[in-house]
Amino acid sequence: MFRYFSQRLTQSCRNRSMSTSLSAAIKTTWDSQALKAADQVNLRLTVDKAKQSLSLHIDAPWYNDPLPEQPVGSTSHLWEYEVVEAFFLGQDDEYLEVEVGPQGHYLVLKLHGTRNMVQDHLPLHVETTTDVKTRMCVGPTVVSRSQLTLILDRWQGTAEIPFNMLPPAVDRWNAYAINGLDEDRVYKALHAAEEGAFLQPDFHRLELFGPLKLDLST
Repeated sequence: MFRYFSQRLTQSCRNRSMSTSLSAAIKTTWDSQALKAADQVNLRLTVDKAKQSLSLHIDAPWYNDPLPEQPVGSTSHLWEYEVVEAFFLGQDDEYLEVEVGPQGHYLVLKLHGTRNMVQDHLPLHVETTTDVKTRMCVGPTVVSRSQLTLILDRWQGTAEIPFNMLPPAVDRWNAYAINGLDEDRVYKALHAAEEGAFLQPDFHRLELFGPLKLDLST
């Protein structure tokens, strides 16, 4: 009986030390090169115990890259397009990969061991919005209507991840963003590799993941 209450007390103290929300910003490329403020990605994780879900909130620059030809929804090879990704790592190298595009495309993969996919195209509730601002280009004389330019600014998105979709004992995570075409492709990371450590980006380097201190207990 004492052992039971001791275990419950330990778990209760652990839960109180955990948070129900977390904010982070992607400020570097995958190899630790600093990003301009306009190119940074803001993330927030919030826990909803009533819904038994973890929400991923995204505020990211919108580059208006070409969209997938597939309709909005679960989308194969979404990592080949403009996208923000979050990885959640649990025990025994089980992890969940969540990808969200600015127009509502998404992809959810379950993996067990590095790059070893065990489930794909898991269903997810995703909402996204995009911001467009109007800039007036002022010339040396009178401004005409043709000198009004639409500026693609940022996009926001929310993905609601059910607790039962997450791997057991989630305690580490990483987040990434990708945009651009061909040689101008840019890879950004929350927990980045050291400069010069690798020749190419690889989002499945689990050793680079950082701690995730959120109360995800049911």
